[in-house]
Amino acid sequence: MTSRNDSYRNWKAHRSAAAPGHDFADRVMDRIHSANRARDADPRRSGVLMARISGHWLARVGLVAAGAAFGCVRLVVMARLILD
Repeated sequence: MTSRNDSYRNWKAHRSAAAPGHDFADRVMDRIHSANRARDADPRRSGVLMARISGHWLARVGLVAAGAAFGCVRLVVMARLILD
């Protein structure tokens, strides 16, 4: 009967004997580059949408106003939670 360490060593030797294909690195790099291209093409993830919104002065004013309103509401809610 073999010990657990022997079983593990045998498994590890068997797994390490498998050699990657000759184009393994090329396939990995192609997948990485295609994932980057797909991410950059999506305007929600690449920042294009935020750049368009922040490029217009009225949109910036609206975002700041919405942020200020949200902050005020949050302060009021927290004050009520603490004081009550």
